[in-house]
Amino acid sequence: MNNTVSLAEAANLILATPTVRYLLEGEPGIGKSSIMSILEKNLPGHHSAYIDMASLDLGDTGLPVPVHTDGLTAYYPNGRFKLHLNEPVILMLDEFGKASSRAVQNMLHPLLEARNPRFGDIPLHPESIVFLSSNLASDGVQDDIRAHTRNRVTSIVVTKPDAKQWIDWAGRNNIDPAVMAWVDRNPHCLASYLDDGQSTNPYIFNPRATHAKGAFVSPRSLSVYLQPARDPCQGSVRVATLVTAGIGDYFGPQPDWFSGSPAGGFGGDRRRTRCRRHGSLYQLSGPAAGLCGNYRQAG
Repeated sequence: MNNTVSLAEAANLILATPTVRYLLEGEPGIGKSSIMSILEKNLPGHHSAYIDMASLDLGDTGLPVPVHTDGLTAYYPNGRFKLHLNEPVILMLDEFGKASSRAVQNMLHPLLEARNPRFGDIPLHPESIVFLSSNLASDGVQDDIRAHTRNRVTSIVVTKPDAKQWIDWAGRNNIDPAVMAWVDRNPHCLASYLDDGQSTNPYIFNPRATHAKGAFVSPRSLSVYLQPARDPCQGSVRVATLVTAGIGDYFGPQPDWFSGSPAGGFGGDRRRTRCRRHGSLYQLSGPAAGLCGNYRQAG
């Protein structure tokens, strides 16, 4: 049975079988947590609770509180889980394998039960959805998910979006055209280390590589750090500023995007442009050219 799916397919699986507890495993930065936004759009009547397991301590889950009239204690869950609302919740336990302790993982295990899922003594709303995410064992980032957890979940591997898939997503999510153009020019920046022939790829996360490891290109890094500002001019100048300020080191050794000087760049239909407002001189091509009315072709 093939248990490898895309991000969209993983979201559809969760929506189609909401009582199944899925463990989504994939490379760092591929967009696993973005599945939350897909679920939120499809389930507007649900609350959403994103839980970063790596930053969660045992005391952050909840507290036992004395009920003096009954001579017992009751469990008060932390508000971040939204369980006190007694309404449907989309609950994502992100980076489950990087939980600060096994005690935290064990505390949340009752949420994964097929019969009577609960958190402490708080029952889970029957329409709630719970899913986990983690990295692959081959990523070498010390995720630790024990057998008794895996026995409660259905594990599926989420594949890394390739350049074409990411550009399609970027075009629908207001990503800076300059970034899209760079990815189109350098599609190998979103290759997977699991693919053949990637041992010398300078852009990607690769635990098998012998070259220096550090920052890497991923759907997450491209989406988060290079979104255009509200003013399209400022957004585009921001891209040029990041490039000339050494963002090349972030993308990997010697990228051909603005490499060396403003006279380098994408290639193809090259146009040197200057922002009349900011005076920044750099070169753009294709979909990156003419990003706002403040740009003019420079001599």
